[in-house]
Amino acid sequence: MSTLTPCQSLESFPVVQNISEFQGIAGSVFQDIAALPSVVVLEKFRELANIQGVAFVGSSCSGKTAILKSVLTSIAKSPDVVIPKRYITTAPRQEDDPRESCCITAEYFMRKVERGEFFASWAKGSTAYGFEKTDGTKLPLYFANNDFFRNVDCVRRNILILGIYAPDEIRQQRLLSHSPHTEITEMRELLGEPSMTIVPHVHVILKNFGETEESTLKDVCTLIQSVVHHRVPFGQFREVGLPFIEFRSSSLNIMNHKIMFSDGSFKIVQSAEQSPEIRTLVIHRGKFLLSRELREETVSWEFSLPGGMIFDDISKYSDFLEHHPERAAIALEARKTATKKLCNEMGMPMTKVDMQLSSISQCDGTVKRDLYYFCVDIQEGVPSLSPVMTQGGAIVEYVWVDPQQVLAMCVEGKVPEERTSNFLLRRVLAQGASGNGEDFYN
Repeated sequence: MSTLTPCQSLESFPVVQNISEFQGIAGSVFQDIAALPSVVVLEKFRELANIQGVAFVGSSCSGKTAILKSVLTSIAKSPDVVIPKRYITTAPRQEDDPRESCCITAEYFMRKVERGEFFASWAKGSTAYGFEKTDGTKLPLYFANNDFFRNVDCVRRNILILGIYAPDEIRQQRLLSHSPHTEITEMRELLGEPSMTIVPHVHVILKNFGETEESTLKDVCTLIQSVVHHRVPFGQFREVGLPFIEFRSSSLNIMNHKIMFSDGSFKIVQSAEQSPEIRTLVIHRGKFLLSRELREETVSWEFSLPGGMIFDDISKYSDFLEHHPERAAIALEARKTATKKLCNEMGMPMTKVDMQLSSISQCDGTVKRDLYYFCVDIQEGVPSLSPVMTQGGAIVEYVWVDPQQVLAMCVEGKVPEERTSNFLLRRVLAQGASGNGEDFYN
């Protein structure tokens, strides 16, 4: 029997000293769990590129069974985790839970090995062990003996190994308390492997003894929740960290995004982000107000809806997002801009304009440029609109068009902005279906 004291044991742990080199999921999970009372993160934790599973190991009487029972009654109910069935070739122990453990013959076990049905299999003495495979969408939790890490390449498979630790003398006290009539031979067999055996092979130590024993079960739950939140499930990918602005012009941000894949590899992808714009549908006595612009490059008129930029500079948009990231704040700013532009261009008093947000067209591909569509029905007092010239020298006119003409223009491609064309089509068809324009289709 080992005579290590708790203090001497803990001093031997190669704990993480510097987190500056942490990458991806390892750094994110470390931030969540480093302050937990029972958790000690070891330097080996750096080896994990991703986490595709969590394995619980530990010497006999360290407390694995108690943690397993807690997990089975709490964490296992989560739709994000799964406890794979563990197959063994010996008779079940009294403390084995049929939800987690299944006893089969050695012949049947070998047939499952030959068919490739196990995620991992190994032997301890004459007993064989094997965990069934999972589809990778849920986080598997493996409860195993210490031969698991000796026989399974957990680093290559991105398995986070949690070592349940209790000093050897405390393990002996637990055994005698649970089974006071244990024979010396059996006791030596159960306690023969010192607790410190796990240290070179695990990523995280759970101090399941003394003052921290009461918090161990709660800390396990927190740790699992952190892994579920940060991991990249098999065959999937996700963005890591915040995007970085690689280039900025007056109207465009080129963003770099760090993407992490399930095998732990990374890739930098780029996207473009423009300031959102507004489009306003003005209705007066059943007619729609459209803008038409003479395009020099095509020597033709292109139709759209009155609108423009919500922010005249991309830096102003970025600053606004920094202080008001919620979409509702942008929608409110868009409404103010739409109202102001309409009143300035049409001479309408702002108090008479009831601007309603109709829809938001999101463009979230490699180029992000959201369009906020507003609708306002003006009953009276609409002045005649004169042509205007934009800052770029383009001539813009405003024309009143009945819905039947709008429908034809969209179908014929005279409204080249596809999202605006789709918005107008929906409005015209909805108005016709409601019975407010039965002649639209005649």
